[in-house]
Parts: sequence; C-alpha cells; structure tokens
Amino acid sequence: MGLSFELVCLSHHKQIKIALRIAGVGTSVSTWRSKTDSENGIPGFQIDLIIERADRIIHLCEMKFSTDLYGITDSYESKLRERTGLLCLATKNKKALVITFVTTYGMVNGKHKSIVHSEVKMDDLFNSCLHTNVQLFYERRTFSPPRLPPCGVLRCMGKAMKKRNRFLSIALWCF
Repeated sequence: MGLSFELVCLSHHKQIKIALRIAGVGTSVSTWRSKTDSENGIPGFQIDLIIERADRIIHLCEMKFSTDLYGITDSYESKLRERTGLLCLATKNKKALVITFVTTYGMVNGKHKSIVHSEVKMDDLFNSCLHTNVQLFYERRTFSPPRLPPCGVLRCMGKAMKKRNRFLSIALWCF
C-alpha cells in the first residue's frame, strides 16, 4: 500500500503545493535516490518527493501510508536528520531544507514531531483539488478579456488582441 500511496501523491504534486500554500511560488519537483557508497561509508537513501522553491527553500517530502495517525520514533528522527545531511553532502546544497510529511490521516503529536516543518493529509490532496476545480469553474464563468477599439491605427492591433483574448479564454478553460 505504501508504494501505491506514493504514486498517488506523486501524481497529485500540484495539490500538495496548494495544501502547502506555495502554489504561487515558482517550483521544480523531483525525487532523489542515492546508492550505497561502501568506499566512503555512505548508506543509500531515497527521498520520495523534493519540491525546490524559487525562494531558496527545499521541501523534502516523506510519504507515509498508515491506517491511523503516523508517529515518528527516535530512530526514524535520526534517520531523517541523516538523510538531510547526506543530501547536502551529495548535492553541495546551500538552501534551507525543511521536512514535509504527506500522510493518510496526519501525525501523532509527540516529541519527535518537531523535526517536521509541515504536513499534508490525504484529505488535503483531494479537497484542494475540489477547491481548485470550483475556483477555476467560477473564473471561467466570469472571465471577460479586455478589448481594444479596432479603429484607425489600432485596427491591426485590435485583430491581434482578439486572437490573444481568444487564446487566453481557451487556455483558462483548458487549465
């Protein structure tokens, strides 16, 4: 079930950004996998989702499927700290790293939760999708592009604006 949940989350990365309230920030989305380097004693590790923001903050997203609230143990907290350090070492990163959890029902409030910067629940994924679709429908219904009067010298420009406005309304409808 864990792999299936990860695949659902990866396909809904836009909704994760909406739930984190960073949808308006320029981002790039990727994953990371590192093989074990036995010569240097570096263990292999994987980061489920990386959201690199334009404001120099990187979200390291861990996706956990659980039938109840998910709790972080002492050993898992040290493993997360080790992963962030290894990622900085491997990529020579100078940006701020924050840990984000994407879980089915949320996280247990315990002493190890302090390592988590933000969390996204499964309901946030699908509710933000619904909210986005309703908002886009409303924008489609009320969108009226600006028009230029097609007179005199602006006649040619008016035709170009009509084409641009038609493209914008089609683009918003398809978005």
